[in-house]
Amino acid sequence: MPFIVWTATPDGAVDYFNLAFTEYTGQSPDLLLADGWLTVLHPEDVPLVLARWESSLASGSPYEVDFRIRRADGEYRWHRVQARAETSEKGKVVRWWGSGVDIHELHLLRAQAATLAEEREAILESIVDGVLTLDRDFRFTYLNSNAEKLTERTRDELIGKIFWDAFPETRGSDLLEMFQRVVETRTPERIEDYGAPMRRWFEVSANPTPDGLTVYLRDITQMKSLSDQLAIAQRMEAMGQLTGGIAHDFNNLLTVIIGGTESLLDEPNLSDHCRDTLDLFSQATSKAAELTHRLLAFARKQPLAPQAINVSHYVSEIVPLLRRTLGEGVRIVTSLAEDVPAANVDPGQFENALLNLGINARDAMPEGGTLTLETYAVHLEEPQPALHRLVPPGNYVATTVSDTGTGIPAEFLGRLFDPFFTTKPVGQGSGLGLAMVYGFIRQSEGYVAVYSEEGRGTTIRLYLPVASDETMTSTVEPTQPTPIHQGTGHILLVEDDELVRHFTAAHLMAHGYEVTSASSGPEAIALLDSIDRLDLLLTDVIMPGGMTGAQLAARILQRRPGTPILYSSGYTENVNLGDGLSGREISFLSKPYSGTQLIDAIQRLIAPPTAEESAT
Repeated sequence: MPFIVWTATPDGAVDYFNLAFTEYTGQSPDLLLADGWLTVLHPEDVPLVLARWESSLASGSPYEVDFRIRRADGEYRWHRVQARAETSEKGKVVRWWGSGVDIHELHLLRAQAATLAEEREAILESIVDGVLTLDRDFRFTYLNSNAEKLTERTRDELIGKIFWDAFPETRGSDLLEMFQRVVETRTPERIEDYGAPMRRWFEVSANPTPDGLTVYLRDITQMKSLSDQLAIAQRMEAMGQLTGGIAHDFNNLLTVIIGGTESLLDEPNLSDHCRDTLDLFSQATSKAAELTHRLLAFARKQPLAPQAINVSHYVSEIVPLLRRTLGEGVRIVTSLAEDVPAANVDPGQFENALLNLGINARDAMPEGGTLTLETYAVHLEEPQPALHRLVPPGNYVATTVSDTGTGIPAEFLGRLFDPFFTTKPVGQGSGLGLAMVYGFIRQSEGYVAVYSEEGRGTTIRLYLPVASDETMTSTVEPTQPTPIHQGTGHILLVEDDELVRHFTAAHLMAHGYEVTSASSGPEAIALLDSIDRLDLLLTDVIMPGGMTGAQLAARILQRRPGTPILYSSGYTENVNLGDGLSGREISFLSKPYSGTQLIDAIQRLIAPPTAEESAT
C-alpha cells in the first residue's frame, strides 16, 4: 500500500510496519518495532502521542492523532495516524490495526488559515467602527467588540438571530430596505439612521459579500449634533445680518420722523387736535425705536458700554422691579454669591436681559410658581454645551434664571432665540425678548445655555466673561442732560442717508451752527480744505465709499488735531463705547435720535459760549 500500515498487540507493542513506513523513514523494521518508532517522531510531539495511545489502550476507543514523522532526508512532516481495535466475539481486544497518511500540506494550509483568521480578528477588533456580518437571510454571523458596544448587545445575544427580530423597530425601515438592495444588486450603499434603543445616530455602510453583507456602524451622534449647531448658528448669523440691516435703515427713517415730530411739537400755534395727533406719532415712534433696539440687540450690532460690574449686586437691585412686574403669583428666590468676580458687561442691557427672562418665566407659569435667580463663579475645564455652540474652557460669571413652569418642547429649543419666534398666543408676545437676550450676551462675548423639561420648568444660564484688570479701571459715568441753547461753531456732517443728512443739517443750522455736509468719507476729506475752522466732526460709523467713520475721524485728526468727534449710528458692527468712544473729545449718539438729543450731544463736545463771548 502507498501509505503507512501498522499493527500492534493488545498491550500496545507495535509488531508490524509495512514497506511504505520503512522506506519513508529509511529505518529497518527491527529498529522501528516495539517502541522504536518513537525515535522517528518529532520530540515535541512524543508526549501527546503517548498520552493519546495510552488512553485508547485503556478504553479500547479509536486512536487518532496528528504528529510529525522524520523522513529519510531528515525533514519532519505532519501525518494523520489512526488505529482501531480488533476484538474477539467476547469483546476482548486481540489486535490494533493502524494507518498513517501524510497531511503536511493540508496542515500548513490550516495553520495559514488560522493565522489569517487571527489577523482578521485582530484587524476587525482594532477598527473604531462597529463591524458585523449578516448572511443572505439577514442573520447575524459575526460582530466585533465595537459593534457589541454600539448595539448594546453581546455576540451571544445576536449571533444566529435575524436582524429585525433582534431590533423590531427596524421593520419596514429605510435601513432594512437598503440591506435588501445591497444583497440583491451587489452594490454598496450608505445611510444615516437613528438607533432609537441606543439613542444614537449612526452612519451605516453596507457592502455585499458572497454570503450576504458586511455592515459598518459609526457613531455620528456628536458630529451630527455639532453639524446641527453649526447650521443653526449660520442661520442665526444670516438672520442677524438681515435684521441688523433692516434695523439700520429703519433707524435712519425714525431719526427723521422723531426729529420732525419734535420740531412740529415746538410750534406754538398748533391746534389741540394736531398736538394730540403728534403726541400719538411720538409714542408710536418711541415704540418703533424700541423695536429696532431689540433687532439690533439680536443682530449683535447695538452700541454697548461694558464695564466691570458685580452681577450679584445688579441682580439684587432688579429683584424689587421683578416683583412689581411679575405680580404676586410668582415667588422669587435668590442665591447670589458674595465673592463673585466682576463681569465685563453693559449694566443697563444686563438688567434688560434679566427683566426679559423674568417676564418669559412668568408667562410659562400661568398658575404661579417660583422664579430662582442665582449668581456664581464657574471655571470650565472642558467645553460645555450651550445654545448653538460650545462654551470654551475658562473663567466665567454665571447667572441662572430658573422657573417651575410648563417647560419648552424639545422641537422648539433650536428656535427659541430666533427673532419673532414665540410659542405664546397671538398678541401676547413679539418674539423679540429672548432674541435680544441672546444677541446681547453673544455681543458681550458670553454664552447662553438652556435646560428644559416639559412639565418641570426651564433654566437659562448666562455665561459672562470675567472682567480684566484694564476693564475694572474703566467705567462709564452716567451723564445728565444739559440745557439747550443756541450754539456757534462749524460742524462737518458726514451721513450717507440723504433724509437723515438733510434733517440733521437743518436742525443744527436752526440752532445756530454752521454746517458742511458730505455723503461719504472721501467727499468729506475733499471738502476739508474749504473749511477754515472746524469745531466738530459728526459722522456715521458705517458708510459706503470704502471708508468707515473711525477711518475718517483718524484722517481728520491727522490734519486738524484736537477736533471733537461725535459718532452716530444704529448699526455699529461691534464698535462699542468701551473701545475708545468715551471721553470729552469723542462720543457716540445712537440712532434713532431726537433733535434734543442731537443738540445735547453737540453741546457736550463744543463748549457753550461764555457770558463775555455772548455779550460781544
